[in-house]
Amino acid sequence: MTLRLQLQTMTKSSLSIMEYVQRKRTIANKLAIYMALQPVTNYELVTYIFYGLDLSYGPFLTAINLRTPPVTCEEIFCLLLQEEQKLANDSAHSRRSYNSSLITNQSQQRNPKRNDNRRPLNRPICQICEKLSHVAKNCYNRYNDQYPPTNTSHPQANSVTSSTTFLDPSWCLDLSATNYVTADVGNLFVTSDYSKNDSLAIGNGSKLPITHIGSSDLQGKVLL
Repeated sequence: MTLRLQLQTMTKSSLSIMEYVQRKRTIANKLAIYMALQPVTNYELVTYIFYGLDLSYGPFLTAINLRTPPVTCEEIFCLLLQEEQKLANDSAHSRRSYNSSLITNQSQQRNPKRNDNRRPLNRPICQICEKLSHVAKNCYNRYNDQYPPTNTSHPQANSVTSSTTFLDPSWCLDLSATNYVTADVGNLFVTSDYSKNDSLAIGNGSKLPITHIGSSDLQGKVLL
């Protein structure tokens, strides 16, 4: 009676799977000798083995209970060894991840200015004021002529030039531009005088007057 109680109540605790299952088998073998008329069946032994496992084996037990037909004690032993190794690997991986996170946090605490210049991901930069979280078309200073020009290298408009040193009549289009600029009014098909005080800011920070506005019929060579 004492042996059967030991078989029912003994838990894995800090034992390895090999030690734990072997002790359960030893008790079951003794019961088979002392109680020949009531030996421990395979189902009972498997049940007693399951009973003594800790909570980390919960998902394993759920998967085993769904299997049909029931597994034998030998099969359970092999599967438990595999599960034990898997749990050990998961635990080691978790410790490495925790240690890596701890080292990173400590490094950031020791060097708080190290990441000051790192630009947040997925946040646009305004081409006018060079501030984050908005684009040029939504900038407060978009139509402010008094706003200081920036030194940004981002293009503000697409320019078409015509001079004695550049005689190619091709138009170079920028699909992201909303307006085009040309230094030669002859490049425009329809023109009209521009009487407002607006100006055009160029890459070096200078401002150029706007004398005409118009449109052109792109029938010649167009470069994208």
